[in-house]
This record gives sequence, C-alpha cells and structure tokens, in this order.
Amino acid sequence: MNKVNCAIYVRKSTEHGLELEFNSLHNQEEACKAYVASQTFNGWGYYKTYSDGGISGGTMERPGLQKMLKDIRDGNINMVVVYKVDRLSRSILDFHKMIQELEKYNCNFVSVTQAFDTSNSMGKLTLNMLLSFAQFEREVGSERVRDKIAATKAKGMWVGGTPPLGYDLVDKKLIPNSKEVDMVNKIFNKYLELKSVLKLRDWTIAQGYKAKEWKTKKGHMKGGKHFLVATLHEFLKKQLYVGMIEHKSNNKVYKGQHEGIVPKNVFDKVQEMLGRRYENKIKRKNYEYAKCLFNKNLITADGKVFLHTSSKKSSRRFNYYYIRGGNCISTEQIDKIALEAIGLIRDINLRDILPEDIKLAIKHIEPFHMSNVKSFLSKGIYLKKESASELILYVNIVELIKYIQRHNNPNYLNDKNNKNDGSITLSSDKKELIIKVEFVIDNTSTTKLRNTCSNNVLTITQMNESLVRAIAYGWKFAKAIESGKTVTELEKESGLQRRRIYKYINLTYLSLELLQIYLKTEIEAI
Repeated sequence: MNKVNCAIYVRKSTEHGLELEFNSLHNQEEACKAYVASQTFNGWGYYKTYSDGGISGGTMERPGLQKMLKDIRDGNINMVVVYKVDRLSRSILDFHKMIQELEKYNCNFVSVTQAFDTSNSMGKLTLNMLLSFAQFEREVGSERVRDKIAATKAKGMWVGGTPPLGYDLVDKKLIPNSKEVDMVNKIFNKYLELKSVLKLRDWTIAQGYKAKEWKTKKGHMKGGKHFLVATLHEFLKKQLYVGMIEHKSNNKVYKGQHEGIVPKNVFDKVQEMLGRRYENKIKRKNYEYAKCLFNKNLITADGKVFLHTSSKKSSRRFNYYYIRGGNCISTEQIDKIALEAIGLIRDINLRDILPEDIKLAIKHIEPFHMSNVKSFLSKGIYLKKESASELILYVNIVELIKYIQRHNNPNYLNDKNNKNDGSITLSSDKKELIIKVEFVIDNTSTTKLRNTCSNNVLTITQMNESLVRAIAYGWKFAKAIESGKTVTELEKESGLQRRRIYKYINLTYLSLELLQIYLKTEIEAI
C-alpha cells in the first residue's frame, strides 16, 4: 500500500486569542491529526502542519498556504486536510484555482467536519454550496464592519487608526496634546506665509518637526518620520483639526466629539489657498495642452497612449510626451516634425487621392499652424523598431475640407506640383489621409527623421535616468550597511522609508547583462 502524506492546514482570521496557550489553531490541528490517525489503515500518515494566524481567507497571500502549495508542487504532499472548507479559502474563485492546482499534482482534499466526496457531481455541488456560504459569511461580515464605521463616524466618534498629530488617544477619544497643538498651528500659519507645500516641507525638516509617533498595543513604535510633500498636503486638508469627522467613503462630514485645535478662519484660508493653487495647476496644464499638438492621441503600435507632462528647471519649463516605463519625447520637437509632415499635403500632387477642386483649394491656403491642425488631425502612431521607426499621422478629410472652406486664401500663389512618393495615402474607408514619416535611429539619445522634404533631428530621452539614480542610491546604501550602519540609521539620514531603501539595495544585485539591456550601453565589470 502506497503511503499517503497528509498535510494539515489551519487558519484563523484575526489575531485575537492567538496568545493563549491553547487556541483555535491548536484545536483545528488536533482534530485533523485525529482524523488522519483514523485513516491509518488506508496508508495515511501525518506529514506537516501549515499555519496562518491572523490572516483573512479572502486572499491567497498567506505564507503558510504558499509554503504548502510549494511542497505540493514538489510532490511531497498527497492529501490536504482541513477542519472546515472555509479555513482553506473563503473565495470561490481562489478555491477553484487551488483545487485545480491540487488535481494537477495528484493531491486530494479532505474536510474533517464536512464529509463529502469530490469524485462525483453531487460531492462537487455540495462543496460549491459550502464555499458559497463561506464567501457570503465573509461579505456579510465586511458589510457589518463598514456599517459600524459609518454609524460611529455619524456620531462624531474616532474609529481608530493612526493617531493624528496634535491629539492623544485616551479611552478611544481624541484629547488635544498641548505640545503638539502649538506645532500644528505653526505649520498651518507657515503655509499661509510660504504659499508652497514644497517649501513648507523643507521648513518642517529645518525645524525638526516630525509626524506623530505612537506605540502600538504590541509595544512597537510607529511614525516619528519627517514630513513628505504628500503627507503635508493631506495634513493641511484634515477637517479633524476644526472639530469635524470625515467619512471619505460616503463623502460626508460630521460634527466631532473632540475639540478643534486650529482656528476656523486659519483653516478656511489654507483651504482657499490650496484650492487656488490646484486651479492654477489645472489652468497651467490646460495651457500646456493647448500648446502641444497631441493630447492623448499619440499612441504606440500596441495601443499605449503617450501622456503629456512637464518639468521645470530654473525658470524654464520643459514639455514631454511619455509612456510609463518607455520613451520620453520632447513635445516641441515631435510637434515640429508632425507639422512639417502635414504641410506636405499642400506641396505635392494629390490628384490620385483627393478630388481636383479640393487639391487646388489646399494649395491656396496659408501654411498650417498648430491651432488649426488640431481641428483635423485624428491621431498619430509612433512605431519604434531596432533600425527604423515611423510616425504615422491620420488626417480627417471631412474636417480638413471644413478647415479649407473657412480659411481659403486666394492670395497664396505657390502652386508646386511635386510628385507624391507614397508618403501620403488614403485610408481604406476613404475618410482619412495617412502621412508617414520615417525615423532612422542612430543611437539611444538621438533619432534622425527623414521625409520627402527635409532631414531633421528629434532628441528622444530614454527613461533610464531614474534607473541610474536608483542604482546609485542602492550602492550608496549597500556600502553604508557594509561599513556598519543599520537600516534604521539610513532611514533617519535619508528620510526614505525602509521599504524603498531595500528596493534600492536590491538593484545592486542586477547582472551586468541586464543593466546593459536596460541602460543600452556597455558597462565594464567592476
């Protein structure tokens, strides 16, 4: 008789009671071991217990579960034993995925307190019904928690979480902290003086001001770090400081049971300034969009959309089209090339593409400018290849004709009649002109564009500068740790979170081959 290795999986959703000498996990394990022992005559034998305490059954990201699945894939386990089905999962989708994984590696599944046979249709139906009720119970529990939070906030009570700066938590109530109240008011008033969250961040660091530091129930210290721009922005918008409780899920604000510590007039001035700066930012973005030719209508061959962004150095602003993790293209340069390419429709023979009257009308209009090209440019496609790339522009003929009718200028006498070399064609539905501009890439930083009328240079900045900086940070932190510094000390020195420091350090383990691929340059071995 073949031996059947039985793995026992136990789980508890909350950490409550885990500190007891005999808890729910022990109870589940004993019941499962007793069941395995009762099946000794079938060759069953206990192999190992996998435990997840304080983790919800609605997620697959459980250390114990992942270890068990790994051992199943390695062929070490033939049977999974649980106390109840919902201990393994409370999600029907996740459960079916796990069952398929078990079947793939010839591993069976048994629930001690819910006897059923999954080898027939009735057993599978019973299993799905049990799991449906487990998921229903989980969702009902979530709804109860959400309703309790909403009812608590409606009464103006603090529901828990990170204690806000300026208050202490006493008997689950917010009590003003006299030392921190002064700090909070200084930050609000300083923002009104500086009118910039970035400058305010620098000022808080210079003053030594840090976020709230508190001790958890387990005795761990949390918080106490320097303010970031994002956290300061959120801090300045908290209506908690004027005695209100916000319920963001319901988008409602209630009168709180705690005392406000920031004067209402100061808080309102801060909100007005934040709102005004936000409006100015939107106006600036709209202005920048107005100056660029492509607004979310420049795409790649696989459908990725180029977004518009800008950066500022000294008093000069730089505008770019970019794809996350891809190229960053100068707005000014790509727009110039596109305008010149579209200008070809005025200077070449379009007899085989457009009717004669429209062709002649096109030759009688003034040179195209960005503001009018936008009205008839449908989209642009950027195709990047190893040796050559293309910019394909789609011009809507109907909108082009409307533009011609509005801007026809009989004083324009230039009547060139150059031949069309095929760079301009007609779409299959005869509704768009397709204009192609060829790119020949010389290196990673410069791209030469060639079309029928001119040779131009388009600078494409590869988005690898961030990777270079990150690797530099990684080596800096790695050397510091080798010299005896701790990650906690690096956190205080750099102002970065522990998680980000580890991410930077992990980059130092990349192979030279990978770095050469990403950075597109030769790297000498160190």
